[in-house]
Amino acid sequence: MTTTLLRLMLIFVVISAGLSTFSIVNLAYSLGDARVINASGSLRMQSYRLLFFANSGSQQALQKINEFEQTLYSDALAGHGGFFTPKEIEDQYQMVVDKWQNMKQYILLEDSRSYAAKLIPFVDMIDHMVLLMEQHAKRKLIMLAVSLAVGLLIMLSMAFWAIRFAKRNLTTPLDDLVVASQRIRNREFELQLGQYHFAELTEVAGAFQQSANDMEELYRDLQSRVDQKTEALSKANQELVIANKVMTDLRGNQNIHIRLSAALTTITELEYVQYARIHLDDLMAQDIEAHNGWPKAVEPSLILPLSHDNSDVGELHLYGQCSLSKPLFEQLANMISRTLLIQKSEDERQQYALLDERATIARELHDSLGQVLAFLKIQTNLLRKGFKDDPIPQKAQTPLVAIEEGVSTAYRQLRELLTTFRLTINEPDLHSALVSMVEHLQKDCTAPITLQDEIPRHYLQPAQHIHILQVAREACINAIKHANPTKIIIGCRVVSPELVSITISDDGVGMPDINHKEGHFGLGIMQERAARLDGQINIETSAGHGTTIGLTFPASAVAKERT
Repeated sequence: MTTTLLRLMLIFVVISAGLSTFSIVNLAYSLGDARVINASGSLRMQSYRLLFFANSGSQQALQKINEFEQTLYSDALAGHGGFFTPKEIEDQYQMVVDKWQNMKQYILLEDSRSYAAKLIPFVDMIDHMVLLMEQHAKRKLIMLAVSLAVGLLIMLSMAFWAIRFAKRNLTTPLDDLVVASQRIRNREFELQLGQYHFAELTEVAGAFQQSANDMEELYRDLQSRVDQKTEALSKANQELVIANKVMTDLRGNQNIHIRLSAALTTITELEYVQYARIHLDDLMAQDIEAHNGWPKAVEPSLILPLSHDNSDVGELHLYGQCSLSKPLFEQLANMISRTLLIQKSEDERQQYALLDERATIARELHDSLGQVLAFLKIQTNLLRKGFKDDPIPQKAQTPLVAIEEGVSTAYRQLRELLTTFRLTINEPDLHSALVSMVEHLQKDCTAPITLQDEIPRHYLQPAQHIHILQVAREACINAIKHANPTKIIIGCRVVSPELVSITISDDGVGMPDINHKEGHFGLGIMQERAARLDGQINIETSAGHGTTIGLTFPASAVAKERT
């Protein structure tokens, strides 16, 4: 590129120098043209003037001849002949010189007539010489103008060619390089740079292309690393959010099963976890699953023990399409196991506190109300024995019978209540309490009593257990005493995550009159228990087809105790 530019500049300099030199030479050669034309014109004037001195023979004639010859042989005319002077002008000048010799002789011979006769042809000869000189000067000016025009055309042509050449071979490659730099700045590394006329530009383009390729490879590598780091950070952030949400779910006030199910559902919100469940070691407990369940044909991808302080409570089962982050789920498993153990401890504490309170109430009832009722029962018996010899007045018989029945009923209800209190004092959970209650009632009933318990362990609060147990016991006792059944079925199940159903059904004679005194008293107890659970009692009965008593209540309800 440098060589080409130097050559182009040299050509411009040579052309410019040539035109300048030619113009200077032409101008220098043309400087005497005006003087020559003036001298030639002076010869005509002097020729006419010499006519007046042709007959004088005086000294002035010789002076005028001398002046004419000085003009004729001056450098302006004599020196006009040269290499650039046309031969026609030289011949004409020589003819004027030769003619002058004849004209001079006429003056010296004072032959004015002959001089006058030859004067017009001589002047014409001088005029022709002047005309030739003028034409020669004009040709030189035309030649100068033409040469300048041709030189200018050549210069313009060279300039146009140089512009096109520079645009094609210099400007366009530079534009390509500028565009390439802009694409690189915009992180577009696919360049289209080819071979150029100049080796320097080709070398620069090659360097750009190689740099772009290297930068693209480096950028892709960095982008890949950034994407990996971003994905890892996003995954870590998601895991932290899920862990925090799981912690929030586990700390709720709802039933432990609902909280665990919500926590498992939160775990499945991770992109790489499809299913999650908790398998408890308790054989009577059901698996706790996320809201989307757990397909039967799916085997866990990851099994983590739920243990804390050497206490095993179960396993956390997870299923995912890719490798699961074991450290994260170990922390979640630890959180779940601690929640289970804390809940178990809290349930046991509440249950034993409640049972201890119930035992205290049972002792107080036995020592106070039980003795009072026993005393009243003894007094009524003594009163009736006091009227053994004498008939009881008619007005006193009805109140006495009512007092005896009321005291007997109250004493029986108190004994059943005390039995219930003593029944639950050593039972760890609702299922065991129901089993113990069924075994106790079965001793006094010929009809088989079947327990169908589908409620998971620890699904209900300890404060709810006693009310469920009382309703079930009251319904079973009523069936045994009044329905004459051949079978009694106690069903316990979870209808929905928030609703629990307890049913006691028999195939006895039914309940034709629920307004009966005994039935009314038992139903009142059950209605009161249901109200404390925020639930309701539903009775379905028909004569000869048995009775079904149903208790439905929300699992998260807080049992209301007497104040």
